[in-house]
Amino acid sequence: MADVTAWLILVTGDSLTIDFREQMFADAEWYRGLAKPLPGETSAWYTVKAPDRWEAELLSTAGKFAVDHQLLDHYRRRFQGIVLADLAPARAKAQRRSVCSPIWVIAHELVVGAYLEHVLGWALEAHEPLGNKLSKGDWQFRTPEGQSVFVEVKTALEPMPMPTPGVFSKGVKDKQIREILRGAYKQLPTDDRSTLVVIVGYDMLEISHGILFGDLFQTLFGAFQLKFRPFAEDLGFTAGPSLREMHVHGTKHRQLGCVAGMYLSGIDFPKLEFYAIDNPFAHGSKRLPARTFERCRRFFVDSGGHGEELTGLEMVESWRKMRGALFNERSA
Repeated sequence: MADVTAWLILVTGDSLTIDFREQMFADAEWYRGLAKPLPGETSAWYTVKAPDRWEAELLSTAGKFAVDHQLLDHYRRRFQGIVLADLAPARAKAQRRSVCSPIWVIAHELVVGAYLEHVLGWALEAHEPLGNKLSKGDWQFRTPEGQSVFVEVKTALEPMPMPTPGVFSKGVKDKQIREILRGAYKQLPTDDRSTLVVIVGYDMLEISHGILFGDLFQTLFGAFQLKFRPFAEDLGFTAGPSLREMHVHGTKHRQLGCVAGMYLSGIDFPKLEFYAIDNPFAHGSKRLPARTFERCRRFFVDSGGHGEELTGLEMVESWRKMRGALFNERSA
């Protein structure tokens, strides 16, 4: 393992960032082969080498989590497995993904681990725990309530969203999300551990109008619908998921206790929108109570079948807790 006393400290304005990217990627051929791009060119260089970027802070937080849990060598070997051709803009465009997707597929595991530890206050029990038929998950954490949780992290492969003027609308990307969830479901254990699948991405995981309107929620419980009685004196408006073509229900995917989305973006600092969605049809041992996620945005269903969206910490405060781990800060 690289000597952690060799951390590169960058001073940017009045903020101090410990940059772990060199430690994480220096032994990879693709990293050494990345040259600074010409203006306007798309390149992974901006994510892994450019200073003063939100990606630098996020990757450094991920790297610090790996160091804290003696996993830096493991993840460095995985990053070395990336080839430079996979980071080519032409290949990324043909595969309808970001040029940095091969990097983030690996790094997102650490980002989610750091979030669960530093924001939600969960304690790491195991890396790559065994799940169904000896398949490996990503993490096993213990919640403050004492539940052991098998955690599987998946990355939604999609292009980075581009700002567009005027009115914007998009269809629900339920097919892509269903495919991701099916892959994760095969790994979930059938014992008494609770289960959490976290999908990380951009446009596909965005919930600016609420969890109920997001692609992930609508994939789980059906498209959001507004219903009323036309031509009636009392139109009787009702709104909610259709409960048709649901990914989860009483006879399907009951090992899946909770699904979470993590929407990533940033300008001056990383923006992490983490939100949890309860599966009310899951077996009892698989489910996690709403209080376990009290620090994040969440949608949970109570014993009476009533669902409610609840708020948590503001994104700035969540990031402050994650970033504080770089400096061994402790916040309540």
